[in-house]
Amino acid sequence: EPRADVKIYTNQPQITLTVNGAKLATQNAVNGVVIFKSVPLNPGVNTIQAENGAYYDRVRWAYTTPMDTLIPTP
Repeated sequence: EPRADVKIYTNQPQITLTVNGAKLATQNAVNGVVIFKSVPLNPGVNTIQAENGAYYDRVRWAYTTPMDTLIPTP
């Protein structure tokens, strides 16, 4: 399962991270930064949302398999 660290810059005291509609965790910000380690991703498009109450931001990341794993070598 592919994973990535997600680093969020915020002016909110804490952030809840949602990936593909599933709430993963809530963390407190330290000096305006929250880092979620080893966040699971699905192959294809992933919707990642950072939220605190009514405030949120959302991004879509596309995970693709490296080409060298798709082409057999002789």
